[in-house]
Amino acid sequence: MSRLATELRHCGLALGLTCGLIFFLVACSASQEEGINEIMELKFSVTSNKQRYATDEPILVTVSLENVGSKTLTVNGRLLLNHASAPEFARDLHFDITGPENYSNRNLFRVNAGAPGAADLVELAPGEMHQRTIELTRFHSLHLSGQYTLVAHYLSAVPVAGFNVWQGSLQSDSLSLERR
Repeated sequence: MSRLATELRHCGLALGLTCGLIFFLVACSASQEEGINEIMELKFSVTSNKQRYATDEPILVTVSLENVGSKTLTVNGRLLLNHASAPEFARDLHFDITGPENYSNRNLFRVNAGAPGAADLVELAPGEMHQRTIELTRFHSLHLSGQYTLVAHYLSAVPVAGFNVWQGSLQSDSLSLERR
């Protein structure tokens, strides 16, 4: 085989590999964009009806899942509060809380729950919202006077047989509360 034929074969191989790589990168990019769009279809937030609380007053927060997309979504609406270290099947919701200097949560709680089932699922049409109000001070002491910042985390990681359940994790914006 002539040198020219060999060089042309190498160029063809290099061109083929380059085209294959470009196709792969475009496919990965489209796949990532689809995942981002799915996450953007569901909004998760935490709110409180007030910003300042007396130190002996219960703190109520409301967590919300809102379908901001254009198609109906099936979500885990159980919104079970648990520790961040709990197994994924029993950790629908947890809070990261920072408080005043020397704050440490003095409340202990235990959750005995299985994986979410069909009864825990909620269908959210576009624009619909599912909420749960939680007395946060049952789970986190928040006993010191001062500023607290909390972030809620939602996790839906367990499939439910027979249902196309939205899966992923979301984090709320931070919420600031004050104890006096």
